[in-house]
Amino acid sequence: MVARSFGRGVGSAIAKFAVSGAVALALVGLLAALTLRRQGTEESIRDAKIRTRTLAHAVVQPALTPGLLGGDPQARARFDRLVRDSVLGDGVVRVKLWTRDGRVVYADDARLIGGRYTLGSNELAAFDRDQTEAGISELARSENRFERGYGRLLEVYLPLRTQDGTPVLFETYQLFSAISSESRRLWILFAPAVMGGLLLLWLVQVPLAASLARRVRRANVEREAALCEAVAASERERFVIAGDLHDGVVQDLAGVSMTLAAAVERLTGGPDIELRDDLEEATATTRTAMRRLRSLIVEIYPSNLERVGLRPALADLAAPLAGKAMSVSVDVVDTRYPSSVEAIVYRAAQEALRNVAAHARAAIVGVRVCDDGHHVLLVVDDDGIGISEAELATRRQNGHLGFRLLADLARNAGGTLTVGPGDRGGTRVELVVPLR
Repeated sequence: MVARSFGRGVGSAIAKFAVSGAVALALVGLLAALTLRRQGTEESIRDAKIRTRTLAHAVVQPALTPGLLGGDPQARARFDRLVRDSVLGDGVVRVKLWTRDGRVVYADDARLIGGRYTLGSNELAAFDRDQTEAGISELARSENRFERGYGRLLEVYLPLRTQDGTPVLFETYQLFSAISSESRRLWILFAPAVMGGLLLLWLVQVPLAASLARRVRRANVEREAALCEAVAASERERFVIAGDLHDGVVQDLAGVSMTLAAAVERLTGGPDIELRDDLEEATATTRTAMRRLRSLIVEIYPSNLERVGLRPALADLAAPLAGKAMSVSVDVVDTRYPSSVEAIVYRAAQEALRNVAAHARAAIVGVRVCDDGHHVLLVVDDDGIGISEAELATRRQNGHLGFRLLADLARNAGGTLTVGPGDRGGTRVELVVPLR
């Protein structure tokens, strides 16, 4: 059963790691795809700016004659042929040439030539900077009304000078779909390498995770086995100690008690009255010590647990609390359970009641045991001052490991032990153990 549980635990851990790794891989892959696409778009825009700048300086600027700015039809016709032969096409759908005052000196659509429009702050600033700028075209503006049929456009513009030194702004309008296409091309080029690397990393980590899970599970199994052996050894040692006390010290005290009682019977009044009183007191003390030892023996190893079951054993366990001005109720079903289950329930109740007696300052204590046919439930609660998680941690640090060991023992048996606030306002100890 332990081997099957071990295998299931490892398989479950590996499956969880694989699924979480796949989810992480998908998220990282999506992020990488978005990043690559954005980088591809930025790279494509950068290429568009470089191409535009190269064309502007190599082809357009040498043809910027004073006659073109003065409206000479022949100069305009020559420049138009140059633009149509060398600039338009390959995604470029519109070319404009502006003066600083917003006049369109040239456009491949003659309807725009001569018009005056308000230039934006970026365009005006471009006259004073020898830089190539780019941005999404605002098609709602009146100077862009003839480009609306092309869809989304990228404006690329830079300052140039005519042959006589007059500054002008050269502007191209490029299809953004061409930019996006180039971006996708770059993304498709690099995506397989990135995604393949992520997938390979995930595949390499799965066997490593499997090995680590097996080691952790094996360590847990070994720890649980050691815990079971420690508990069994503790039970054996308790049995030996209880037997030695019962057959040794208790019998010796019983003999001393009888001897003292016989001596008291032989003594009469007169001068022996003080000695008789001392002997009677010694006899009473001896009998009290015998009762305490017997109670200690029962606590160390409850011999009546196997003989009469949980109900009487827990009643005996709770009885000393009644002598401390506590109202104790014991509600236990009159049913026998497997000895291993009864032992765990008894030990948990013993630890809980010991803590009630030592720390709770309670007036009412309840002990309840029932079952649903599949699990046994033990509940010990009180109306005392309660116990916090910080206090439990402090007790563990100070060496009080009772509840922690019981929790490990319950977990090893397939159950759970919880300690928290109770219905009465104090502390509630709840143990659930499967019947098997």
